[in-house]
Amino acid sequence: MTTDDITGPPVREEFDGGFAYPNLRLEFDEDAGVAALTVVGPTNHECFAPEPGPKRMRSRWWPLAVCRELDDALDVLGSHCPGMHTVELRTEGDSLAVASADVALTSGYDNDPFVREVVTYWTRTLCRLDVAEQSVLALVEPGSCFVGTLFELALAADVTSMADTADAPVEILLTGMNFGPLPCASGRTRLESRFPTQDEHLASLAARVGDPISAAEAVALGLATELRRFVGDQ
Repeated sequence: MTTDDITGPPVREEFDGGFAYPNLRLEFDEDAGVAALTVVGPTNHECFAPEPGPKRMRSRWWPLAVCRELDDALDVLGSHCPGMHTVELRTEGDSLAVASADVALTSGYDNDPFVREVVTYWTRTLCRLDVAEQSVLALVEPGSCFVGTLFELALAADVTSMADTADAPVEILLTGMNFGPLPCASGRTRLESRFPTQDEHLASLAARVGDPISAAEAVALGLATELRRFVGDQ
């Protein structure tokens, strides 16, 4: 089975002010011209479990399901929302569950054609985000799960703003997915594009795979653009 065997669009429900998918929300503030796109991480670690496995879960396998939804949401933004000039990207969920999904992607990439196709699908979808017509702002806040593949969303954004709060740790996490499997259209990774000719810095970042990186450190390392004071529910 390949991803081409999965037909039909992902489940999308329209509500007053946006669209809801099983793993993603797209909400519009027409007065402000802002679209809020929130990716929800997997609810458990079944992405990495050998059974039922990605082929048997088919379109329900979270790495594929959420990518299909993101691809569809980008279609909606491009075709139906001409008044939206800014996209605010958020994630929410269990960072460890997202990391487990990335382990499944990296471990299956070389020997599982289905997993490789899912990674290729992610590559295409992220390249679409790279050239989005809207300004893209990634907001890393308490409860975010900008980990590995989902951190590529932040790397594709024009600005990555991390919350500065003492109430809860706000962190990002690099995985092996940030160092090769998801290249830009240029063939370089987004980290390589961000840090051209800085091989030592890239090597130091590769050494941080699996190591939570705080907001202040992320800004110092060039992985985030700015710290933003976070107060309550913004």
